[in-house]
Amino acid sequence: MLDRSGGFSIGGKVIVNPEASNQTLSCDHGYVEYFLPWKPRSTSLVMWHSSSTQTFQNRWDGGEGYKDMFLRRDYPVYLWEGPRVGRANWACEPYNVRIPGFS
Repeated sequence: MLDRSGGFSIGGKVIVNPEASNQTLSCDHGYVEYFLPWKPRSTSLVMWHSSSTQTFQNRWDGGEGYKDMFLRRDYPVYLWEGPRVGRANWACEPYNVRIPGFS
């Protein structure tokens, strides 16, 4: 049973549209999603990867992922998505991705 769960952005900056000050873009930030058990252990787990946190939520075959395995054992779990990845995917500056073999 969970005590609480949620998510929040960390760092980055907010860019205001010069033509419409009520339009903003949050960029180059990180995003954390957390799950806190009802009776948590004193040790928390922070999970991050070079791609989306989806890698911790399910196995490739759809089975139980690490997030649920550790929550069932009463560990607080924090899933971190760094800047320009997953739910924190907006960059403040334009950039090009070059993949060898593709034009």
